[in-house]
Amino acid sequence: MDYERLNRWITLGANVAVLAGIALLIVELDQNHDTVRAQTRNEISQGELMLLSSMSGNKELTELLIRAGQGRELSDAERLMVTTQSESAFRLWQNVHYQGRNGLYDDEEFAKHVDTMRSVLSHSPWLVEYWCNNRQLYPAKFVAEIDGLISSESCLN
Repeated sequence: MDYERLNRWITLGANVAVLAGIALLIVELDQNHDTVRAQTRNEISQGELMLLSSMSGNKELTELLIRAGQGRELSDAERLMVTTQSESAFRLWQNVHYQGRNGLYDDEEFAKHVDTMRSVLSHSPWLVEYWCNNRQLYPAKFVAEIDGLISSESCLN
């Protein structure tokens, strides 16, 4: 009988240890999720800062984007620069949109990102032109988001 009793205590102890291990694993996974989430958000912020600094720190690029927004003539190289800058902005926004849809941002924070996109698009005709010519290169949910931010007539002209 003592052997059976000892065996039950050992089994109980093993089960408790397994449950404690599972609980610790859950805590560790939760902490890992928070870390990955913070790293992802940091990378998005870094991308935003790089895009902003590329314009603010480069007078020629800024003047080029102004000329593009005014519809003035651009060389092939200048058009490529505008296209590359535009694609960079939309790829960054696509990432923000994806992360927002997957819960990386709370609703208010994501709404502020969307407000920023709307504001930038309203002041950047070169971005709207890029979008109208290239929207087919992006996923449908992101296309619907951006299409909702610009005037429906924008791509008809």
